[in-house]
Amino acid sequence: MNYAELVAELANRTKFQGFTLRAAQYVTQAETELMQHFRPFEYEPITTITGGSNNWLLLNHPEIYIAAVLKQFYLEQLDGEKAASAAQYLQSLVDRKKIADRTLRYSGERPAIPGDHP
Repeated sequence: MNYAELVAELANRTKFQGFTLRAAQYVTQAETELMQHFRPFEYEPITTITGGSNNWLLLNHPEIYIAAVLKQFYLEQLDGEKAASAAQYLQSLVDRKKIADRTLRYSGERPAIPGDHP
C-alpha cells in the first residue's frame, strides 16, 4: 500500500467527501502518535509518507496506519464514540504487533531479567 492507496481506502471507509483535502493533516497527526508506539530504540524510525514515499509500517502493516488515521479523523469530527473505538482497535493492533515481534526476537521464550526481584 502507498500513500494514495491509503487515502483512497480511508476516504472509502469514512464516506467523508472532503477527506482527501485534509488527508495529509490526518496522516501527519497519526504518524506522530505511531512514533510514540514504535520508538526508535526498538523499531526503525517512522518516516512520513505524505511526500509520496513509503515506510516499513505502511508496507508491512497498513491496517495499523488505517486505524491511527481513522482515530485522528474521528477526533477532529468530534465523534467520541468512533474515536474511542478506533483508539481501542489501534491499541489492539499495536499490541499484537509488538508481542509477535518480541516473540520472534526472543525465539519464543519469555524475556527475563536475571537475579532476584521483589
